[in-house]
Amino acid sequence: MSSTEVETSGKRAVVFDIQRFSIHDGPGIRSTVFLKGCSLDCHWCHNPEGIRAHPEIAFYAERCRRCFECEKVCRLDAIVRDPDVRIDRERCNRCGLCVEVCVFGALRQVGRFMTADEMEAEILRDLDFYRSSGGGVTFSGGEPLLYGPFLAPLFRNLKGMGIHITVETAGEFPFDAAEPCLALADLVLFDLKLMDPERHQRWTGRPNGTILECFRGLVASGVAMLPRLPLVPEVNDDSDNLRATARFVRENGLESLALLPHHALGREKRRRIGLPIEPPDLRPATPDDLARAAEIITEEAIRVILPDAPEPA
Repeated sequence: MSSTEVETSGKRAVVFDIQRFSIHDGPGIRSTVFLKGCSLDCHWCHNPEGIRAHPEIAFYAERCRRCFECEKVCRLDAIVRDPDVRIDRERCNRCGLCVEVCVFGALRQVGRFMTADEMEAEILRDLDFYRSSGGGVTFSGGEPLLYGPFLAPLFRNLKGMGIHITVETAGEFPFDAAEPCLALADLVLFDLKLMDPERHQRWTGRPNGTILECFRGLVASGVAMLPRLPLVPEVNDDSDNLRATARFVRENGLESLALLPHHALGREKRRRIGLPIEPPDLRPATPDDLARAAEIITEEAIRVILPDAPEPA
């Protein structure tokens, strides 16, 4: 199994965060569950800790006091005495002993295995907030729909309790395996990045054929869906891509497209978990970038939803 392939037993999933009291990933007050594992490797990814499907160890250099207690417990000589790098990723087996002895929090485990029962218990802790605000739970990642067999029974239980379910997806998942849980979702937030398959391959590591087919399949299923475009200057903000994206949305019978501005926080996260940082800096999207993109998309008869605008229920 490669580092991006998720466990297929359906009995457990790898979670790297559960964010409570979120108001940006669907209607109302929500808990957002971030699952590890993604078939894409977008250069601008805001959650690169969600790419690999297994738990891993992050190094926070600014917290390190160079006591090297981690070196003493490592059985594989995987500790490196470098101010910016602490782990030889080729040697490390992610046993977590170094994390246990690091009292300064410079080494942290990112991701843990959870059963559906454990995840449900975490989600239900905030049930009163969901009900009072019209909120619920959002499954994000990584690519949560790679965990279709795991999510389907969990979704059934949550729906039985009247909990609103939102799914954030990049569309690179096996549609047949995910369809049972998608049928239970109340809202799907679907990211479209680049319409040209060669450009998509260059910037995400994969062509976009599967993504576009999954988009069409979701439209045909009738699930409520909001397409989104992560706006990355000088990558996908050109007029050709913006117009092609808007036309694709319109041709599939939808009327709105949300813009998500790129920020640079993912670069430091990549460094912490040992992922290569390339290409050189991609600048954040500015309000002017958003306004220009919105103007072009609107010309294609698509309504633009800007950050902090309410998302459809």
